[in-house]
Amino acid sequence: MTVPDDGLRASDRERDAALDRLRAAYQEGLLAGAEHERRAGAALAARTRGDLAPLLADLPDGAPPSRRTPVSPLRAWAVFSAVAFMLWVVPAAALGLGGPAVLAWLACCCLLGAPTVALSVLRRPSD
Repeated sequence: MTVPDDGLRASDRERDAALDRLRAAYQEGLLAGAEHERRAGAALAARTRGDLAPLLADLPDGAPPSRRTPVSPLRAWAVFSAVAFMLWVVPAAALGLGGPAVLAWLACCCLLGAPTVALSVLRRPSD
C-alpha cells in the first residue's frame, strides 16, 4: 500500500523551506503582516506535506525575474572617456610626453568613440 505524498510527514527541512518562501513572499509584498503570521504559524504546526501545500499554493515559485537597469548613453560615454584618459594622458604625463598630440588623441578617442558606445547601448537586447 502506497501513501500519497500529501500524507507523508513533513520534515523540519520542508517546514523551514516553507517558512523561507513565506518570508520572501512577505518581503516582496505578496502577503500582509497578519496573513504572513497566520501562515507561518500553520507551517510550524504542519505535520504532513499536505498541511504545507495549501500555505504556498497561491504564491509564485521562486524569486521574480531580475530586470537589468539600462545604461544611459551619457554614462557609457563618460566611462569610455575616463578609460581613454587613463590609458593615454596619464602615461604620457608620467613619461614627460605632452602637448597637443596627446590632447588631440584623447579628443579623437572621446568624440569618435562616443557614437560607438552609444549605439552598442541602444542596440542591447531588452530582457
